[in-house]
Amino acid sequence: ASSSKVHATAEAASKRFIAFDMEKIAADNGSMISASLLGALAGSGALPFTRESYEQAIGAGGRGVKASLAAFGAAFDRARGTAAPAPRPAEPAIVESALGAGQVSGPQNLLQGWQALAARIDLLPVAVRDMALRGLRKVVDYQDIAYGRDYLDRLDKAVALDGPIQGYGLSIAAAKHLANALCY
Repeated sequence: ASSSKVHATAEAASKRFIAFDMEKIAADNGSMISASLLGALAGSGALPFTRESYEQAIGAGGRGVKASLAAFGAAFDRARGTAAPAPRPAEPAIVESALGAGQVSGPQNLLQGWQALAARIDLLPVAVRDMALRGLRKVVDYQDIAYGRDYLDRLDKAVALDGPIQGYGLSIAAAKHLANALCY
């Protein structure tokens, strides 16, 4: 399903719906998404703890405290409705070619390996490319180029079982969940 359909369904089924780009808040503050998620949870008021108790727990961690507190605070404020909402994201564009998707930098030998993997993405059905590219980036970032090659080898098996009649639903789901499983 499209992200807008998922968003609308979740909103309709929720007692209180809180949704915003917590990954962006984390990245903008130099933190990990867990700090933003905790901030949103705290800001929702669903649990009987004060903001200060959450902040003390973050401070007790001792690592990345300043960035984590900043991400926590920004997400807390968004969940409370005291920060300006970000515009609703548009549907992601279909990736026509992975070779031109985003800037990648690094040593020449790794760039050549990445370009070879990106060329393989271009051989996939158009409907699968966006999720496959996201998955590939995730596993390569998590491990290395060889792990990305393994990801694509496994994904190719799912694509071989799928087809346009099904809208490549199996392949898209495999691209997503395979990447998550390989990075678990």
